Amino acid sequence: MIRQRRKSMPARLLALRDELQGELEIVMRVYFEKPRTTVGWKGLINDPHMG
Repeated sequence: MIRQRRKSMPARLLALRDELQGELEIVMRVYFEKPRTTVGWKGLINDPHMG
């Protein structure tokens, strides 16, 4: 289910960006490293073949 959401979010944001063009700039923010914590998964940048 998370993979489905991960793939659908960019499409949803693109549609919203097109709808609000000229009024609001929509930007997708992505973290490649796990912020603030050092325990557990270290983030996508350290596990690029995930998913």
